[in-house]
Amino acid sequence: MSPFIQRTYRGDDISPELEPLLLDVYKEIQRQSPHVPAVCAALEGLLRFIGSPEGLTEPNLRATSMFFAIDDDWGTPLDELPEIPREGTLGGILWDLQGTVTYTITSPSVAANFDSTPELLLARVHEVEAAALGT
Repeated sequence: MSPFIQRTYRGDDISPELEPLLLDVYKEIQRQSPHVPAVCAALEGLLRFIGSPEGLTEPNLRATSMFFAIDDDWGTPLDELPEIPREGTLGGILWDLQGTVTYTITSPSVAANFDSTPELLLARVHEVEAAALGT
């Protein structure tokens, strides 16, 4: 079964580019043994898009948040993945994608305060990737 992707928000459609980016992250997280650099690469693509002028829309941010928050249709829910803990580096990024990122448009100072704008999340992804690669 495929994970839930919200396709509209308040009558506005998500961008067609968003769904494949969300599914790329899903595919990497759901691997038998998720490889942190591969998850980071998929997250980078997603965050670059939702942080771009074309991708930074409320429907896209809401769909991203809902995608990570409603993991009922995932093979393994995010909080049950031993390789990606809820607390900490990559787990913290995934947790913030479940909600705080949505404040980027409506309350940017709140999103920034929690390091949860797409740009700040991307910087966090780069830190996690560098640590995983030992660089």
